[in-house]
Amino acid sequence: MYTESGTLLLSQLLHEGPIIGLKCRSYEPPRFAGVSEQTEELTVLYKKALVTIDGFSLFQALRACRSHAARAAATGSEVLQSPPLAYKKWGLNNQDQISDQISCGTYTPNPFDRMSTASLLGGCDANIKSSPPAISVHVTTGDSPYVGFYHAVEGSVQPMLSDVAYAVAHKLKSKLLSAASGWLGFGKTADSNAGTENKKKIEPATSLGLRCGLPDKRRLGESIALSPNSKLAAVTDSFGRVMLIDLFKGQAIRMWKGHRDAQVGWVQVDEGSSHGQTLPPKRAMFLVIYAPRRGILEVWLSEQGPRVAVFSVDKNCQLMCPSYTMIGLNNTNYRGVTDQVIQCCLIDPQGLVHSIEIPFHLALSDTSNKKARDLHLLKKVRIIMKNNIQNPEAMLEELKIVINEMKSASVQQQVVEKVLQNKRLSLETRVAIVDYVLSKYHQQVEEQDIEKRMLRNYCCTQKKLIQAFKTICETKTTCTQTSEPQALQTLLNLTESEVTHLTNQLEIYDKVLPLPCVTFKDEFSLDVSEFLACFQHEEHTKGSDVSHVKLKASLTETEKSNLGFFLFERCLNGSGDCEELCKLLPEIGISPDSAIEMLANAWLNEKQCLYDFTKTEVLIYLVKHITHGKDMSEIIVPHNSISPWWQKIRDVCSRSLCTARALIMSVICRTVTIEMTAAFNKTMDGEEDMELSDWEAVSMDVEQWNLTIKRLEDLLVFNAVVSSKMPGRTTSDVSPLSVSSIVEGGIGILSEVLARWTCQNEVPLHVFLPSHQSDYNESQNTEFSEEKEKDSVSHISGLLEKLRHRFPYSLDPDILLSNCSWEYAVLWSRDIEVVENLSKAIYYLGLIQNGILTHGIAMMIYDMFISKKFMAAAALLQKVGKAPKERICRKELEMSDHTASKFLSVVCQFLQIMMEANCEANDIPVHQFEDSWQDAKGSTSLVELALNQKMSNYLLLQHHWTLSTVMFATMRFNMKSIKPMTLYDTKSRNAFFKDLHSHPYFENKMEDLKIIQEREKFLTRVLDHSLHGLHGSVQSADPGDVHTWTSRLSTLSDALHMDSDMLQQHHACALYSYGKDQLASEVSSSVVDHTVLGYRLLTIVGQRLSHYVLHGAAKASSQKVSKLPPDVSKWLRNKDSNELHVADVDLDKTSHLLEQVINMLPEGHAEYKIAIALVDLIQNFK
Repeated sequence: MYTESGTLLLSQLLHEGPIIGLKCRSYEPPRFAGVSEQTEELTVLYKKALVTIDGFSLFQALRACRSHAARAAATGSEVLQSPPLAYKKWGLNNQDQISDQISCGTYTPNPFDRMSTASLLGGCDANIKSSPPAISVHVTTGDSPYVGFYHAVEGSVQPMLSDVAYAVAHKLKSKLLSAASGWLGFGKTADSNAGTENKKKIEPATSLGLRCGLPDKRRLGESIALSPNSKLAAVTDSFGRVMLIDLFKGQAIRMWKGHRDAQVGWVQVDEGSSHGQTLPPKRAMFLVIYAPRRGILEVWLSEQGPRVAVFSVDKNCQLMCPSYTMIGLNNTNYRGVTDQVIQCCLIDPQGLVHSIEIPFHLALSDTSNKKARDLHLLKKVRIIMKNNIQNPEAMLEELKIVINEMKSASVQQQVVEKVLQNKRLSLETRVAIVDYVLSKYHQQVEEQDIEKRMLRNYCCTQKKLIQAFKTICETKTTCTQTSEPQALQTLLNLTESEVTHLTNQLEIYDKVLPLPCVTFKDEFSLDVSEFLACFQHEEHTKGSDVSHVKLKASLTETEKSNLGFFLFERCLNGSGDCEELCKLLPEIGISPDSAIEMLANAWLNEKQCLYDFTKTEVLIYLVKHITHGKDMSEIIVPHNSISPWWQKIRDVCSRSLCTARALIMSVICRTVTIEMTAAFNKTMDGEEDMELSDWEAVSMDVEQWNLTIKRLEDLLVFNAVVSSKMPGRTTSDVSPLSVSSIVEGGIGILSEVLARWTCQNEVPLHVFLPSHQSDYNESQNTEFSEEKEKDSVSHISGLLEKLRHRFPYSLDPDILLSNCSWEYAVLWSRDIEVVENLSKAIYYLGLIQNGILTHGIAMMIYDMFISKKFMAAAALLQKVGKAPKERICRKELEMSDHTASKFLSVVCQFLQIMMEANCEANDIPVHQFEDSWQDAKGSTSLVELALNQKMSNYLLLQHHWTLSTVMFATMRFNMKSIKPMTLYDTKSRNAFFKDLHSHPYFENKMEDLKIIQEREKFLTRVLDHSLHGLHGSVQSADPGDVHTWTSRLSTLSDALHMDSDMLQQHHACALYSYGKDQLASEVSSSVVDHTVLGYRLLTIVGQRLSHYVLHGAAKASSQKVSKLPPDVSKWLRNKDSNELHVADVDLDKTSHLLEQVINMLPEGHAEYKIAIALVDLIQNFK
């Protein structure tokens, strides 16, 4: 057995000989009590043997083998040999030829059949066992007999005496032949004996006797198909017949002729369950016969039924009838598995699969059967509604005629259901059909059967719902609407200052969401069919003729929300009758729990987030009346307990993203809570003293409402900020938060979301954090020219100031800067070509005051975003040995060469910040939380993760910084013949890209002269490239960039433990070569070894004089040469002025340089006399 990808899972030799066929039977639970379940089984048919394998054990073995094969493929280990399967092997020796077989499963014979069989075989004195054994029935078809029945008793089976004698004789014969061959010397060789020993052992088959059969010497059975109920089988033969066999009686009960080369299949159909039915539905068996030579497909009702359908099909089709589902099922897990999708299908030559679906009423063969006729009329109802949609009156008359012709009340109910569910019909037409059915069954109620009573109750229920639908849609006004402060004080039981505070809080949305007041659509938001679909008719109870209706328990959240909008939107809009609606809700089966939930969803519609105080009185009225319909024991609880009723409403408000409306809802519910508690206490305690009446009772529910209101006020400012947009920014994917999202996700989500909003809107730092002045670039200090833009920025600054006041701990500057740095790094990871985002991340990282927090964020950014690209860039530079071109950079690094250079520059800055943070030994910051958010428990925040990072190794950081600087210099100056790793020894190379907190052994101080020379060569080349821009005027170069590189190279030299004096000498000589004598003089003053520097500068003096003397005009040049002493002339001719970048330098500068050289060289130096001679020469030239 193999997987779908061809991996071998299981292999076992069960029997020697070709396999004739494979068949599978899946698990089927018992249909009735006392009937045994059908277990899973795989049967393998051979020429004279049958192997049965238990399906459940096979499934467990295959699952274990598949798991081991997947593990072996992942780890690269060898696949172990699968254990042998447990199976049963039966020998079928009493039939000449076997073409096909079926396994009918296990059953227990009934006592009558057992006694009948015993009396026939043993007479009247025969005995039977008290407990009958379970029997597995196997039926074969072939030749002699035509159909054979084999019964295998479950449990251990003793072999027959003839089988034992045959086995003993066969073994004795083998031993004698083996001994004789050994004596005579012509036996098998050792190799053949070894091969025999290594041959796999095959279990012998247990002989299974033929119980009975259908003998027919001339007839050859070709195939046999088992019915789904395992009671019947259809057999095709060589005479072109299809024979129906009763498997338990062993009899042929029906035969069809004229079907040569036929293919057969079965379809099992269940009757639709009716109301009040407790027994399993009826089932019908249909036999499908495909006759390819005739090109027809027939459907027959099995046993005594007629042909119910016939189709003309192609002659080259294939009939498929999979009689199994999935394996691995048992009596515990089969309930969650759906039945097989297709019972029987026909595949045509074009590859189309035609499923064969048969309605149950075709099994009702009686022409006078009322239900079969009614089901036929039900099809006519669909046609009438489809064809007469433009003529409602004609449709109504035809539907009444069809309903009158129907005899079954259950089918009439289906007609009513179809009419009510049709959205294209008018409301009047639906009401007319319901009234007509009611009038038909209104009289003689006592004489009606259960189905007619149920139909009448169903119609009454639907009529009540339709009337409720009409009432809700009517426009009335019963509640006044006001937004005056005095009225709000009375309604909400608040003081004037509290109303002013609440109004000011809600006015925050004025500039953020400049939308008009809430308006509702005039048309119905819910169709009558959708409204009726939200309710279910309660099943008829004994002794009751009253119809019951209730809300469906299976409604989705979307359906509940739509129903809530339909019920309450007109009342909230001021055009609905609130009193009538509150009376109507219990009548249509909507409980107070569902009503308050739908009211909250209708009010907290996120598409209408604007606050509106004009609907306050309506909302208070609805909340009060719905609450009074609830059991008071769940609303009024002890002061130290929490009411589950109010807690459910608080949860809805906490989950809402419409913070303004949730705040109004919470204030209203707090008011209702206080009023109901006070009224209940007054009723229970009676009149109290005047002194006690001034005291206000404090309960746990009121405190919970106060906490919820405080949180919503905080969140109102936060959502106002993240809903704002900076001038010039149009899009932002930052969504508002709810109270639940903060409580469940942790208080750290505030800083994370605010940082994401800041990064996406590119909020300037001076707006975001006024205490931090930005010097990043000009875009950070953008000046807004238009007055409207200035007002918008000023409004956002005011909101941010209020937000920082409400969250002084959670929105600490260091926390915000940490999250901003992380968000910019995330933005860079999404588009690595925009290195500016990574540069901003490093900039914000450097602004964090706490060193430990800076270090932790840097460690996370390095591990998550930088390390892999940094390592890939190092491998690429080492591979190509020069600054790579754009094509290979995009292939290896997924960025251009220009972007790669910027990336390496940012990495250098990043590692520098990490080294600085590593040196700062600050205390670990302790972050506090606001009092109203102490119970916010969620996932670990970014700051907490950063503080838990391990401390890095400073030497390893410096080691990586040297590599990044080398790589950046190579890319910046487009250097060639540079492999960065050649500047390090083996141990130093192995230390690269280890965890930054690890401590690998390496040494930066090299003793290898070759590596030292490579480092000196690299430093001088980089210095030359950095000074290359100084050629020409000073203004043509960038002094800042030159100074940066010289400073960076000096730091790199120290980090590599190189002689910095060598670099200073080369720097000074290079500046003199460019003619920058003033700058060179400043650099040379810091050189320690003046002798070496004086000798190198004397060479530059000679090169300048050589150019002055030998490369002037011909006449002037000859005159100058004639004045030279012979030794000086020879010395000047050996100096090449072409090595200087600027050779034409004023003699005064050269004279000043020569004076410095004489001061540097000792008097005993070999070149000292030449220097003195050059002084006289310059004086002569002047």
